[in-house]
Amino acid sequence: MWQIATTFALTVFAWIFFRASSVGHAWSYITGIFSKDIFKIPFYHPELRASITIILLIIPFLLVEWSGRETNYAIEKIGFNWKRPVRWGFYIFIVFLIGMYMHTEETEFIYFQF
Repeated sequence: MWQIATTFALTVFAWIFFRASSVGHAWSYITGIFSKDIFKIPFYHPELRASITIILLIIPFLLVEWSGRETNYAIEKIGFNWKRPVRWGFYIFIVFLIGMYMHTEETEFIYFQF
């Protein structure tokens, strides 16, 4: 689990440099992450509710991936002994959640600066 968390953290950290408009902007973003203000209660941002929702949705997906890390498909261990209608209902629910929260707006190609 430690290796997965480290890889994830390093990948997200590297994304800061790919998405920033300059190295200075990336550095100011990083210093903002690791400032003393991290321990203060933030004031309400409209994006905060969406962020909490996304985090709450990511946690079950991480748990499914972690539980099925030794199989071909992580989700095959979840509900394997369930009756077929319940299992397919669960699968459809997951696909629905993915579709409901997927990003559909066009974004810039991240390597356009290089």
